[in-house]
Amino acid sequence: PCITPQPPRWQLQLNRLMKIYLYGLMILMPLLGWFFLNAEGDAVKLFFIPLPSIAPISELLASLTEEVHELIGASGYLFIALHALDTTLRRMLLWVSVGT
Repeated sequence: PCITPQPPRWQLQLNRLMKIYLYGLMILMPLLGWFFLNAEGDAVKLFFIPLPSIAPISELLASLTEEVHELIGASGYLFIALHALDTTLRRMLLWVSVGT
């Protein structure tokens, strides 16, 4: 269904960038977690199958990767909060009308 009235062009472009960012999070966050665990010396298993190591064991690398993982995760929460403030969330909820 179309959104009425049509949002401004900048909002549509921002929405497109937001979707790209959120899909990027879904790919990047597990990879960073995998990298972090390998840098700590831990193996990662997928359905009990050990995955190959993608990082050398390094305390410094593990610490840096953990910080980046947490920072990007926090930014994800910020984007979710911004999305909740937008009228998009109200349009998604069937029992709340957009006019209120």
